[in-house]
Amino acid sequence: MVKNYLKIAIRNFWKHKVISAVNLLGLTLGLTACLLITTYILDEVSADKHWSKKNQLFRLVEVKQNGTAEEKSAFLISHVANTLHTKFPEVEAYTRGNHLEWQFKYGNKTIPAKTWAVESDAFPMFDFHFLEGGISSVDFNNNTLVISQKYAQQLFGKEDPIGKIIPRVSNSDSPESFKIAGVIENIPTNSHLYADVLFLKKYAASYDELSLFGNVYPQYVLLNENVNPEKLAAKASAYLTTLLKSETKIRLAFQPLQEVHLKSHAIDNDGSDSLGDMQYIYLFSVIAVFLLLLACINYVNLTTAQSLQRGRETGLRKVLGANRREVIWQFLIESVGFFALCWLLSLWMYKLTLPVLYTFIGKPLTINFTQSIPLFLCLALVTFLVSILTGIYPALLLSSYKPANVLKGFFGKANDRGNLRRVLVVTQFFVSTLLIVATIVVYKQLYFINHKNLGFYKDNLLHIEGWVDKDVTAIKHEILQNPNVVSMTISQWGPGDMTSGGMSMKVPDPLNPGQAATVYGLGADFDFLKTMQIPLKEGRDFDMSYAVDRINIDSLMQLDWTKYETTDLGKSLIINETGARKLGLKNPVGASIQFNGMKGRIIGVMADYHSTSFHNEVPIILLRANAHYSYGYPLIRIRPGKLAETTAQIESIWKKHFPDRQFDYTYVDDRLEKLYMNEQQLGKLFGYFSALAIFISCLGLIGLAAFATERRTKEIGIRKVLGATVANIFTLLSKDFLKLILIAFVIAIPLSVYLMNQWLQKFAYRIEISWWIFALAGVCIMGVAILAVSFQTIKAALSNPVNSLRNE
Repeated sequence: MVKNYLKIAIRNFWKHKVISAVNLLGLTLGLTACLLITTYILDEVSADKHWSKKNQLFRLVEVKQNGTAEEKSAFLISHVANTLHTKFPEVEAYTRGNHLEWQFKYGNKTIPAKTWAVESDAFPMFDFHFLEGGISSVDFNNNTLVISQKYAQQLFGKEDPIGKIIPRVSNSDSPESFKIAGVIENIPTNSHLYADVLFLKKYAASYDELSLFGNVYPQYVLLNENVNPEKLAAKASAYLTTLLKSETKIRLAFQPLQEVHLKSHAIDNDGSDSLGDMQYIYLFSVIAVFLLLLACINYVNLTTAQSLQRGRETGLRKVLGANRREVIWQFLIESVGFFALCWLLSLWMYKLTLPVLYTFIGKPLTINFTQSIPLFLCLALVTFLVSILTGIYPALLLSSYKPANVLKGFFGKANDRGNLRRVLVVTQFFVSTLLIVATIVVYKQLYFINHKNLGFYKDNLLHIEGWVDKDVTAIKHEILQNPNVVSMTISQWGPGDMTSGGMSMKVPDPLNPGQAATVYGLGADFDFLKTMQIPLKEGRDFDMSYAVDRINIDSLMQLDWTKYETTDLGKSLIINETGARKLGLKNPVGASIQFNGMKGRIIGVMADYHSTSFHNEVPIILLRANAHYSYGYPLIRIRPGKLAETTAQIESIWKKHFPDRQFDYTYVDDRLEKLYMNEQQLGKLFGYFSALAIFISCLGLIGLAAFATERRTKEIGIRKVLGATVANIFTLLSKDFLKLILIAFVIAIPLSVYLMNQWLQKFAYRIEISWWIFALAGVCIMGVAILAVSFQTIKAALSNPVNSLRNE
């Protein structure tokens, strides 16, 4: 019997080639899109769940109250984890360390490596599986590396790396060399702790000295089993506040390591570029369900659109002895078989498009449905269940026809069960409207970001990647000889970073008593404002003719910190507008200020500039300058139209001074654009999903139009005989569909406003959602729907009424 059912299904498929092909295309595209999105979601949510002690691993986070807002940072003073380990027995182990972008050389190869600097306790905390070497061969007192299998193959090929000495390529006069002590399995690419190289570091005793300021690092702890992290965080916060005699309350939080990857968008992180966002996971999950739902709705609508033809078939089968249960089984088997075909085609498309997904998100994923038997079987089961749920309504509808009626061409009340189909169409265009509005809002926010004044001029600005830790006075002088170079500066700030290598500290907030404000210190040379083209609002710039400007604070502190603390000399400082306002400085120029123990006097107020993305408010920034700044990021202003030529000339100068180091650079406008990579990807995805949703929805609309046109064939013929024009017939058949779309549009407006306002809250500087966004979305939806419906309605309007009335 099943064999006969399949034969009937195949014959029906070939009899209605066009509508079957459209149905097949819609379902296959919907299933493929759902598969791709699900692959990405599963990869994201599985991040850092492979560690065996994952439930005991936490990252320390400091919570600061900045005015009415909370600021969270994963950078803590170096002694914190050690202090907790010493005081609280609940802390079993800890490690400090940050992510670095280093380069290593072997032979003629120089390969960049994502490097994680860690301490010895990292090995019992995390599951680093050694393939060669081992922890016993690690010397933490010397420069030692453990490298991943992938990096070992890249740098050494088939050679044995154990024991080899390799130099780190850097902008330093004293390049370091490192010994390879082991090779470990590759860390999963979706891990927050992903690294090609582990730099095994032993911190000096001074890093464990108690202080309120100093070097800051991300810090991880391993807690004993069954420890309540919230209670421990409260005890640790109170203990540190008392121990360090802090004027403001210190607040610590223990963030589960499993949450770092997806729940850190509101935290100042350690530079790991592999972080995701849980909000996007929720969003993409909803979109995946919607796309699958749209594909299933499309199948239901196109199947029921054939009810007149299939109704006579059903009536004849009942006359020949089939009962309703057998008819239902027939249509369910057809549904399962059709979904199975779509499933196989979607798997084929999935394999073809998976590399495109890897390229789009910038990394390979650890999840693949075609390479995991459990996932493959789970996918097959889900597809089977969806096929049953989707096929049950057409099966019940078509099996309900009475043979005596359908064989006479009368379908009775069964033909009036169109309310569900109308609800399904409303649902389709409701989802499509949401996606179109989201696409417009995302692109409007990106347009706002790209055209808003940043406070500095981002174009024609070259940023040389990599921290320079040597005197570059001679290099700077040589580069400035180039007539196409306007100016150059060495700064602790790399555009796009909050303060990069700068310092920060909390000070009492005069505008919010009892709370603290965060102040960021930024070091640079005298040409910073000139090169960045940041205007001064009050006072003056740094000037070599002023002796107070020429004080080299860094050198003085290194020679005699006590002497500097007791001296009356005040280092010249420039504050930004936000700093002057938030620190309550009504007449900032000439005001004295202390920062991290350093005395200074404000000589000018610079305009606010966006040091990082628009997700964050402009911070309080204090700029201090040395005449010959010896470390930081080189930033070079180039004349318009001379970027490529001048960059090549700068590279030759750089190579002369740093022959072993790759000349890595970015243009600042490109660097800033990368800050919004997630939003740009989101905009593109919304665009793709909107197009796909509209396409699938229109397929369903075509099916509904075909169904309605077929039902009203005789009515259309009579109206044409009585003088109705093509426009009259088109309006008659189209208005019901447009009403459904209008209902969907009206329902979608309030929800889209709410959802997009929630998304815009991620930005400190954002657009307002204007009325024209909905007008544009409505025009798009209506226009596409009219085009989809017009094919069937105009065809019916142009038909010869004689053909539809001849059997009367």
